[in-house]
Amino acid sequence: MAETEEIQQPKYVDFSDYILFQVRRTQNLIRQTDLMLLVATVVSAILFLLLGFILLDHWAFSQGLSRPLRWLGFWGITGSIIGALIYYLRTTAGKTVTQLFAARTLEKAEQKFDNNLLTLIDLESNKIETSDLIINSLEKRAALTLNDLDVEHAVDRQALLHRLYALLIGTVLIFGYTFLTPKSVTDSIWRILFPWTTTAAPTTTRIFDVEPGNITVTQGSHVEISAYIDGKIPKAIWLVYSTEDRSVFDERIQLQETEDGLGKFVGLITGENGKGVDQPISYYLLAGDGRTEDYKISVRPAPQTSIREIRITPPAYTKRAERTQQSGSLDAIEGSAIQLVAESNLPIKKSWIQLYDTEDPSSRSGQLALSIENETQVSGNWSLRFRDDGTYPRFYRIECETADKSRDPSPPLHAILIRPDERPEVRLLDPTSDLVRPINVTVPLLIEAFDPDFRLSGLSVQIEKQGKIIASELIDAKNRQSLRTRYPLELKRLPIQPGDEISFWVEARDNREPYPNRRNTSKLRIRITAPVDEEQAKKQELEDEQKQKEIEQESKQEQEQNAAENPDDEQNSAEQSGDENSEETEQSMKDSSQDGESSEEGNAPGEKSEQKKEGETNQEGDQQKQSKKPGEGKKSGDDSGQGEKQEPKEGTNSQSKKTDKPKYSPDGDDDDRVLEKMIE
Repeated sequence: MAETEEIQQPKYVDFSDYILFQVRRTQNLIRQTDLMLLVATVVSAILFLLLGFILLDHWAFSQGLSRPLRWLGFWGITGSIIGALIYYLRTTAGKTVTQLFAARTLEKAEQKFDNNLLTLIDLESNKIETSDLIINSLEKRAALTLNDLDVEHAVDRQALLHRLYALLIGTVLIFGYTFLTPKSVTDSIWRILFPWTTTAAPTTTRIFDVEPGNITVTQGSHVEISAYIDGKIPKAIWLVYSTEDRSVFDERIQLQETEDGLGKFVGLITGENGKGVDQPISYYLLAGDGRTEDYKISVRPAPQTSIREIRITPPAYTKRAERTQQSGSLDAIEGSAIQLVAESNLPIKKSWIQLYDTEDPSSRSGQLALSIENETQVSGNWSLRFRDDGTYPRFYRIECETADKSRDPSPPLHAILIRPDERPEVRLLDPTSDLVRPINVTVPLLIEAFDPDFRLSGLSVQIEKQGKIIASELIDAKNRQSLRTRYPLELKRLPIQPGDEISFWVEARDNREPYPNRRNTSKLRIRITAPVDEEQAKKQELEDEQKQKEIEQESKQEQEQNAAENPDDEQNSAEQSGDENSEETEQSMKDSSQDGESSEEGNAPGEKSEQKKEGETNQEGDQQKQSKKPGEGKKSGDDSGQGEKQEPKEGTNSQSKKTDKPKYSPDGDDDDRVLEKMIE
């Protein structure tokens, strides 16, 4: 027989190495299980401890846990953690899981070992000399048994499972309670973990994000307080504040919800009588059972400016003297130069004048920069002007700012009254309707003009043909406040021919600078006919002159009648117009009795010297006399339909302008009364 050779199978791992690997693996699993058991036990204990303190904080005490109880909870949690750490360091961390203990654990998990593994580990650990045959047999049996055993399940984790169940129950209870309770669990946990803080006890109504909290504001400021409200929203949310001197104690202001719908409520502390905060204030918010901590508002002085002097310089053409005042309200003629000097109570970095169209703070209309000297001296210059649309700022404030951006919340509001330079008045007393005249006739014009406030600078007769100016004849009225004069309009000197039709009007200009005010009479037309003989021309001129004399005589009688019916009007008018205007008014009253005599007898070119003499006779005070002649326009308007429509309107405007003239002197003598009237 042939001999067969036994084929030996390759040996991948020695039995001893495999057994050692599984034993060491079991040692690590035992250590991990012990550590996880310790952690699960501590965390479960902390969760149940927190749950107990949360319930006490929510329901056992009306104001929540007191600070000593919060410290007790804090040390309970801290003690649990420290105790577990000490236990771990003294036992698990320093504990060595021996191979015998691991082998015994495996033996308990699998009865097939029959103490083979335990005997083998004991022999090796005690280094007992044993036959190789016995060792190999034990190793083989132990290795085969370990190969069929799952080491992960050999370690007993029953206690760890119980701790994990407890941890799960504690977690579910806390999170479930968090969703069900109307009070904040987070606040309670915070109060227990950090007992030294001032976090308020949890309530069904929660107040958070209180703004501005503790703050320092400028004296006179209005402080807006805002907060978000969550949970149960009560009907009223209160801001409760008290002043430092207790003059206001537990004053309540109801907060109003904003329109954004996010649960934000706001309130405003305006101080006593709405003048702003002027002393330190403590406040808190109250909503249902929720109450915030006390906050404090500190107050720093506000930078304020006081006016030392305002110098008002009227335009040079008015010939009025400059004046100074200490009050801030301005009342002056347009174009007046203003020089302001003020002083601040604190060092400032910026200063300006803020202009307003109305008393409403939102009606800002511009700023004027002011210069600063020595950090407290403020000065500035500007002119009182109308805008292009005829309006102007009605009020102004002097505002300033310190280096730390502090401002006076409500500086004094000063009024501005700009008196316009009134337009001159001019009337064509005769003729008042369209005319038909031969080309060789002189048309006499009876003209009355006056400036309500200052002086005239000139009159002119403007002649127009087919829309183009063909002549402009000047009448000297410079430095006169009022005058009545006749002017001969010589048709033969004009570039016209029989059959032409021309229009003319009278223009008056005052002495306003740089651009004078102007006013025109209504246009009248003259249709030019063929020339007539000299006798007929002279007759026409005499008729026109006689008509003008009748107009002047009727005007004089009507004025005397008005003076008799209202004897106090002339005296009151003189008292209200100031010293300079009073002299002119008295002269005007004297001249009214001689008005008819001062008119010219004719308008021939040779009588120009008499016109000049008449112009000198008419004094500047004729303004009041002329304004009281509404009947003249009506009388002269009876000659034709066109004059009847136009002349009464002109006369009415003149009288209305005179009647509406301000009762207070533009020189500023009655500033206080003017401002009182304006404010009313």
